[in-house]
Amino acid sequence: MNLDYDVLWIDDRPRQIEGVKSHISAKLSRRGFNLNVKMIENPGDGSTLKKHFKSTKYDLLVVDYRLQSESSDGNVLIRKIRRFCHYTDVVFYSSEDAKALRAKIDVDGVYCANRPDLLDTIWHVIESTIKKAGDLNSMRGLSIAQIADFDHSIDQSIMHGFDKVLNSEKKSAFILELCESAKKYHAGKFEAISDMAKDQPIQEYTKLLTSNPKHQFLLKLIDLIDDDSLYQSASRISNYSEDVIRNRNLLAHSMELSYENGSYKLVNGEKDITFTEDDFTTIRVKLLEYKEEFERILRLVQNR
Repeated sequence: MNLDYDVLWIDDRPRQIEGVKSHISAKLSRRGFNLNVKMIENPGDGSTLKKHFKSTKYDLLVVDYRLQSESSDGNVLIRKIRRFCHYTDVVFYSSEDAKALRAKIDVDGVYCANRPDLLDTIWHVIESTIKKAGDLNSMRGLSIAQIADFDHSIDQSIMHGFDKVLNSEKKSAFILELCESAKKYHAGKFEAISDMAKDQPIQEYTKLLTSNPKHQFLLKLIDLIDDDSLYQSASRISNYSEDVIRNRNLLAHSMELSYENGSYKLVNGEKDITFTEDDFTTIRVKLLEYKEEFERILRLVQNR
């Protein structure tokens, strides 16, 4: 799961559930997620339904059990959906009691609610889903986590192995070779960048930058454009390095030592670091804020 929580919602009277959507959106926003809802008033047949799942992997399906435009009930509809969407949780709702509705549905992975309890039921399902996004590996990504652990392990192996080498000349030669290897890598890049023609599209240059200098050059560009609305955004993204890059680097380059009572203890070099589940929520909220601001900047520069 990323910062977006995607819901496919099937109801032929969408205005009646606007309040529920607004409450869920606000609750998700406080957890650092953005609610995306795709509303369908008429689900159509199986082939029509399938098209809605081609480009989006939904986190949740919410379905009115009794659609006025459908002659069949929701049990038939969920069987159509399960042909190509096997594991996504589904919340069915109607004016009936939840137990009575549950008795009519014989498909797994389905929750039932009557309309007055719809918000609570949906939020219960969402909470169980986003809880998985609050663990360490979900926050830093499995591949980043694994590489970070590998890097730490390699560093520790070199440190301890280097102490086992008794010959001082071999130690000096090892360090010299290590430094020369690093210098060649960076020198090669330096020569290639220096020889680049300076009349290429701007993206040929920005792709050479890492995250922090990209941000700095965006601020420089905003200053060059000299637009009051962009200056407001520049102010809001001014702490990007501290709010986003710093945490990314800590999560990416640290190894997990332990987990206890919602708190992760990591090690980065010789420094111990602690992240709690509340910290992860704060990080997601910050990421969401910056995502919205960067999207705003893009819209502004595109529409100038």
